[in-house]
Amino acid sequence: MKERVEKVLNGLSAYLLGIAKRYWKPFLFVFLIFIVASLALIRANLSYADDIDRAVKGYGMNGAYGRYSSFLTMILITANVTLFDISPLPQIIAFAMMSLTILIVVYGLNRKKLNYLPLLAMSLSGLIPYMLGCFEFKFDAPCMALAILISVIPVLWWRKVKDSSNLLSRRNVIGVIIATVCTFIMLTSYQAASGVLPVVVMSLMLVDSWRDKIRLSTSARKALVMAIGYIVASIVFVLIMPRSAGNDINREGYDTIAILSGVQFLLGIPLTNVARLWVSFIYGLLSTA
Repeated sequence: MKERVEKVLNGLSAYLLGIAKRYWKPFLFVFLIFIVASLALIRANLSYADDIDRAVKGYGMNGAYGRYSSFLTMILITANVTLFDISPLPQIIAFAMMSLTILIVVYGLNRKKLNYLPLLAMSLSGLIPYMLGCFEFKFDAPCMALAILISVIPVLWWRKVKDSSNLLSRRNVIGVIIATVCTFIMLTSYQAASGVLPVVVMSLMLVDSWRDKIRLSTSARKALVMAIGYIVASIVFVLIMPRSAGNDINREGYDTIAILSGVQFLLGIPLTNVARLWVSFIYGLLSTA
């Protein structure tokens, strides 16, 4: 058993090392863009109210809002259950996570090619005011970046699988598992990122249909696989995961109204904040029909 574990770990290490050797230049390119663009933010050394409170008291979220992945991420970064201010290291880690996110998205949308011009264009998505505001948090920045990074991991499955005609095939089952796990980690880290995966899936469908001339039914089956995993993870999170909302809402249990409100919160974000994108997406499908 020990030999098998060592063999698997050695194989995984060799695989990851090969990926690092192949893509370290595009990663460094995007990472340096984030570093240079955020130098003023790091130099300002701004602390939010909760940053100051955590630096003084050293507490984590302890599962508040169901964000257990965020709590574990903070522990791993600070190497201690009692948190302390080690900025700007958390922000730099967040930049690295966002750089990986950019690479994965460009890999999926640009025919598995990491050209520098698409990387430069996509890196602007991490420099919008909303994301810069996330990077300002000295403790939460890596947790927010983790939620976005984990949400785009299914892109790798999408580009790996060419034929998904049989919904019960092994590849589709793996796709459901990947989407479920990634969505669940996102929901237990930063729920505001719940719209990332739906938007990325819609973008992949549009690219496949318009540019690559792939049949819409093929992309729709892949999207269905992602949707199943997304819904399963959301239901598990709402029904099973214990969570509290700090001083805002505290519930010992969940009745029907609480469950429905949780579903509305999770699934309502991508349906309300990107309503125009949904309309554009439907119009695009009708145009290609």
